[in-house]
Amino acid sequence: MRHSRRFPIGLAVAILGSALVAACSTGSSQPSDPCLDGVQARAVYLVSAQPGISREELARYPEVCVVAGFEQLQSATGSLVAIWIDQGVARQVDVAWLQQPPQRYYPVMLVGYGTALYAFREQLGLPIEGPAVDWSLEPPKPGFSVWMITDETAESQSAVMQGYEETPSAHRLLEITEELLGRDPGRRTPISVEPAE
Repeated sequence: MRHSRRFPIGLAVAILGSALVAACSTGSSQPSDPCLDGVQARAVYLVSAQPGISREELARYPEVCVVAGFEQLQSATGSLVAIWIDQGVARQVDVAWLQQPPQRYYPVMLVGYGTALYAFREQLGLPIEGPAVDWSLEPPKPGFSVWMITDETAESQSAVMQGYEETPSAHRLLEITEELLGRDPGRRTPISVEPAE
C-alpha cells in the first residue's frame, strides 16, 4: 500500500523562494573578476570568439587574465599590467578610457596585426600621427604589435611602437610586455601636468 504526502502549496512556494534567495545571494558574493585567483596578473587579454592565442595555451599561463568584455578589462587593470587585445574586439575598447592614466602608460599589445601603424591607428583608433597609407596597396601583415608611452610632458611624448610578423604566443607576448613593464614608471608624467622647474 502506497502512502503519499501532500505539502501545502504555500509551504512549497516558501521553500522554493528561500532556495532561490539563497542561490542568488551566494552567487552575488562570488567574485566577478576572473583575475582573482591568487595569481598576480601580468597581462589582461581581451579575447574574441576565436582568440589569436589558443585557450589551451592560455590555460598554461595563469598570469595572463583572460576577459571577454570591455567592462571586465576595465575592472582588471587597476594596477600596472600589460593590456592585450584581440584584433576581433579592438573596436570594443573605449579609446578615451585607454588614453586616461593609469592605463595610458601600460603596454598595449594588439594580437593579429604585425603592422604596428595599422594596428594602433586604423584598428584601435589611437591618435597616432604618421604618413597616409593606402592599405589596399600595402596590406597589413599578420602577427602582433605593441605600443607604450615611455615618457611624456606637456610639450612632448615618447613611445614604443613595434610590429612583429610572427605567430602570436603567450610566451612571446609576455616576454615583450614584461620588458616594457620593467621600465621605470617614474619617467611617465601625465600630459596635463606641467614639468617641475
